[in-house]
Amino acid sequence: MKHVREARFLVPGFVALLMLSTMAERLSAELATVSSAIPAPAIVIDFSQFSGSFTNTSGPVQIGGLVGEEIAWSSSDSISVIGNGNYGLLSNGSWNQGRSGYVGGFVGTTMRFTFNDGPVASVGGFVNYAPAGSCCLTIVALANDNTVLESIDVGVLAPISSPGGINEGGFRGIVRPRADIAAFEVTGRFAVLDNLTFSRTEATIEGLITMVKQALVNGTLTGAGNGNSANGRLKAWLNMLTAAQRLIESGDVGAACDQLQDAYLFVDGISRPPDFVKGEAVPALAAMIQAARRELGCL
Repeated sequence: MKHVREARFLVPGFVALLMLSTMAERLSAELATVSSAIPAPAIVIDFSQFSGSFTNTSGPVQIGGLVGEEIAWSSSDSISVIGNGNYGLLSNGSWNQGRSGYVGGFVGTTMRFTFNDGPVASVGGFVNYAPAGSCCLTIVALANDNTVLESIDVGVLAPISSPGGINEGGFRGIVRPRADIAAFEVTGRFAVLDNLTFSRTEATIEGLITMVKQALVNGTLTGAGNGNSANGRLKAWLNMLTAAQRLIESGDVGAACDQLQDAYLFVDGISRPPDFVKGEAVPALAAMIQAARRELGCL
């Protein structure tokens, strides 16, 4: 039951929950289904510099200029597109000029995003595709030597359904404990991607606590509940994290794992037990706790 419970935070849908629970041990990363699960500070490439008409190319094309990063987009075929225009996705509707720039492939096309300024710990994008049964989108994280770090079948674990929608889709990404993702690949059936989002924040206990402090300052994390109970719950949750940090420093990893599990259960978005905190930062913090637990060997 543990893996079913933990999977529910990231992948909605009863069938997907069961599938993900059976595969959880195979993953050393988290599948992010909301952009806020990418830890701060996150960088977003919105492709707005490619708002003109489509260009058919296999690349490589430098896409990180507006954010000061050297990031190359490339494709396995020369008829892939970068730019703006109409793009049919069969039953999932279509994308058009309203997206102000994006990239797209064709049947079986692999689009690659290479981080030439250094590897990242988390990456994803707003995506869609032309569905056919349970198929049609896989995301892959690659190391510097092209070793596959993670390969996630989105069509099975977190399918996107947007019947007849215009410019609709969903965020799908990968959150790893370490900044070791040198490239991110998307393979699909007429797959499209916008708002490539990434972060180099690693899932250490120090990084997690720093994220929490930043979220408290900027108001994206608060206590859940009414009146004084909200402050009490927030303090109790923060105490779990600081206790985990002390235990790690003292070498008691097993007890630290228990503290982090408790911290996760009070931020996982499931009503029982009720969450102790709320706010925009919660998905990223939950994903970071899980990534930290994997890094420590808790999972």
